[in-house]
Amino acid sequence: MKNLTLLLTCLILISGCKKDDPAPDPRLKAPGSYAYIGKFYEYVGGDLQYLGIASDLTGDFTVTVDASDPTIMNITDAADTKKIFKCTNATVISGGFSFEIPKQDVTDSNNKAVTLTGFSNAYLGNNGPYQGAYETKSGLLTFYFQYLLSGRTFIGEFTCAQR
Repeated sequence: MKNLTLLLTCLILISGCKKDDPAPDPRLKAPGSYAYIGKFYEYVGGDLQYLGIASDLTGDFTVTVDASDPTIMNITDAADTKKIFKCTNATVISGGFSFEIPKQDVTDSNNKAVTLTGFSNAYLGNNGPYQGAYETKSGLLTFYFQYLLSGRTFIGEFTCAQR
């Protein structure tokens, strides 16, 4: 009888234990305001050559996640609410999520039309390279894109801190 009571007590305790709730989707933490630093490089012979501090950009933008599809994000200029570009395939990975920047036509900071596409150079811990990554712990968003201008390939690297 003593063993039966002990067994029943253990079963009750075990059945009363609640399973851990699944971790929240990190893609839902990404929407909001960001301060960014953008650096630019020329891609020559497989090497990135930094164009210098004079070509750097700083500013603010807003990230929104598509209400019907959390794998799609839009990055919008905070000052004039003009969409800068679209990100797709946001995929949950350890520590956050990765995403892609599909080929798209945009207007650069000099009001010139350029076609850009993602460039895989972002890492999240030991995972990567990705075209873009969001780290849940720090709220840091990093992404890379490439574009052609006058027959030369340029790479943009943006590091963005969530406010």
